[in-house]
Amino acid sequence: ATVTEIGNYAFNKCTGLTSIDIPNSVTAIKQNAFDGCTTLQKIVLPEGLVKIGAYAFNDCTALVDIKLPSTLTTICDHAFNNCQGLKVIDISAGVTSVEEYAFWNCNNLTIYAGAASKPDGWSASWNNENRPVVWDVKAHLTADNGVIYIIRNDNTVVVSGYTGEPTELDLSLEGYTVTEIAARAFYDCDTLTKIMIPNTVTKIGASAFYSCENLVSVTLSTGLTEIAEHAFDGCGKLSDITLHEGIVTIKSCAFQFCYALNYMILPNTVTTIEGNAFLHAGFRLFYIPKSVTTIGYNAFSGAAVAEPGVYFAEAEAQPSGWSSNMFLFDGIVTYGVTGVYLDDQGVTYVLNNDKTATVVKYTGDAEEITLSVEGYTVTKIADNVFKNNEKLKRVILLDGMLEIGYRAFYD
Repeated sequence: ATVTEIGNYAFNKCTGLTSIDIPNSVTAIKQNAFDGCTTLQKIVLPEGLVKIGAYAFNDCTALVDIKLPSTLTTICDHAFNNCQGLKVIDISAGVTSVEEYAFWNCNNLTIYAGAASKPDGWSASWNNENRPVVWDVKAHLTADNGVIYIIRNDNTVVVSGYTGEPTELDLSLEGYTVTEIAARAFYDCDTLTKIMIPNTVTKIGASAFYSCENLVSVTLSTGLTEIAEHAFDGCGKLSDITLHEGIVTIKSCAFQFCYALNYMILPNTVTTIEGNAFLHAGFRLFYIPKSVTTIGYNAFSGAAVAEPGVYFAEAEAQPSGWSSNMFLFDGIVTYGVTGVYLDDQGVTYVLNNDKTATVVKYTGDAEEITLSVEGYTVTKIADNVFKNNEKLKRVILLDGMLEIGYRAFYD
């Protein structure tokens, strides 16, 4: 006889069952068929299966590996109730009905769906616990370095997670165009120290690198238009990152608690810095172009250094769209600067309207440099500019130098 369905309660509470292969002739798994199979770890569902009944895999707490066939159309209520070991499930675009509470108490589950968005036939409470769902998925794979990629139906790629050990990552994927880093993709990843994001990436999701506490260097895509909320929140060692032309918005808490972030020149495409964006950052130079019209509440509050000579703005005075509480203290910003200049020695200067210039950063490797800017008088070297530089042997200062900052040449 040919088996066409697994009946109601067929393997109910078979607590010694660890795996099962179901024949291709089966088109339906009925109600409570594997209910209470607490040691069942793997099950292969056949192509040809159409329906999974209510509570079919209820309390299969050890289940970690299940592949839904492309022929499946219906997942009934509570079908995978309390499958706490299940981490990933793929639902093809052919599934037209998912009933209420289908994945109730699947606390570790991420759902990959072939549909572009929730189909009309899926219950409003099909995912009542709001487990992460990635839509429009053609396939997903884990690369050798542990990066998890989602391939969309249009063959663009999303980085969705990381399970590897390498400390340095290039997120490119040969043969595909990586366009997005999903929310929380590298959440709380304490192994990463350096990451390179390809220029094809146009979106970094919220909390993508949240609490990557050992992350030091990030090469950002030139295709970004915003830095999402909490994107680098808690990256306490992050010190090397450049925001490129094209970025418009820095969302709330994007660089919160980035204590080692001490240098940033915003591109002249940025218009908005939201509240708490740089809360407790460690800036010793922050440059704000005229394009910035909005700065939110507490954007820079709690900064490691909050004093004149650190924050420079091209605006002649504080614009009306800047919060009066962006700092804990008044008088922090130097207004009316002309621009920023990087010379071929690796010296960065802030240029002032009075034709004076301040040395704010050095990234070169020369043994001898001259501090000068054509058309300006260099009057100041900011704090810590040449600190810990072991290669530099001679610095030539021209007439007009008035101030050398704290630990400017320390060690």
